[in-house]
Amino acid sequence: MTPLACTATVNELLRVLTYPKFRLSRDAITELLAEFLPYAETVTLSVSETQGPRCRDPDDQVFIDLAIVANADGLVTGDPDLLALADQTSLRVQSPTQWREFLSRSEYTRADLSAWRRMVCSTVSTCSDVKRIGLELGDR
Repeated sequence: MTPLACTATVNELLRVLTYPKFRLSRDAITELLAEFLPYAETVTLSVSETQGPRCRDPDDQVFIDLAIVANADGLVTGDPDLLALADQTSLRVQSPTQWREFLSRSEYTRADLSAWRRMVCSTVSTCSDVKRIGLELGDR
């Protein structure tokens, strides 16, 4: 399982992680990003490549565009504007809760996860889950 990222998605994550509701220090933000950036596949995304459904929040559009342009297997997001696009695309769009419920099944296997090889995450904690599960599957 490989999380996908581009400059714009990393910049958006950096911006959002500074929101007061998260109460994260600069060191905590750095640590969160260090959890998944080394495992992320970097994709170059050009503005002219955007072809997905339009997100109500223009700052979040980059996540759906990245998923479509990079041919991702899914998008995991807690953002209601992105979740609202689930029925407008063939891309799997799930909340972190749905994703973690899937992962909590003790019987998940490589075959179960083959449909989620490449994914876009709009939350850092979900990207950390992707890295952890990918490493665990390497041991199976």
